Amino acid sequence: MPDRAPNFFRALRSGTARAVARPLHAGRSFLTVQTDLYDDEGRLLGQTTQTQAVLMPRV
Repeated sequence: MPDRAPNFFRALRSGTARAVARPLHAGRSFLTVQTDLYDDEGRLLGQTTQTQAVLMPRV
């Protein structure tokens, strides 16, 4: 059951955005990752937490 929860805190008016992703949980069945989005000055623009199912190939 994939799930995501995006939160946007401020707009990017100029410059570039930088995304930093880190795993919160890496199991056999599910993977949860948090991604933070920053502007050039290091201010937090947004954050999302996403859970994905891990599908293994059938042999």
